[in-house]
This record gives sequence, structure tokens and C-alpha cells, in this order.
Amino acid sequence: MLQDPDAIFIGELRDDFMFRRKWNFKAKKEVKQSAEKNLSSFDKKINIPNENTIQAIEEARRIARDKSTKIYDNIKELTLDLEV
Repeated sequence: MLQDPDAIFIGELRDDFMFRRKWNFKAKKEVKQSAEKNLSSFDKKINIPNENTIQAIEEARRIARDKSTKIYDNIKELTLDLEV
């Protein structure tokens, strides 16, 4: 008994769709796992400042709290004071 060609084609489409769906799910899962692994190691690296950075942050905080620090509104005033 011969099968309807349309039914065969639809079955092939269904099988292809299911294969792609499973592959996409697997690929998405692998990409997500890879991203989580790489981002977690990146996050650990970026959240640990070195000694120079710690000193610069502390200096910036001291300057920000110091009321005697001159504040400039524009570059022209700054360069005049620096005599550049």
C-alpha cells in the first residue's frame, strides 16, 4: 500500500522540526552553561581591585570630603590654575 506523499513530507517536516528543537534546546543549554562559567570567573576577577586601585579610590574619597579642595566648572579655569 502506498503512502500519501503529503503525509510523508509532513512527517519529515515534523521529524526535522523535532530534531532542530532538541538541538536548539541542547545548544541553548550549552551556551548558558558556558556563559555562566565564564561570567562567574570574570566576576571574580573584576571585583578584586589591586593595591593601586584601592589607594586611588581612597585618595578620591579624601579629596571629595575635603572642603578646601578647589572645584573647577570648566577646563579653561583648570588650565589657568595649572599654568598650562
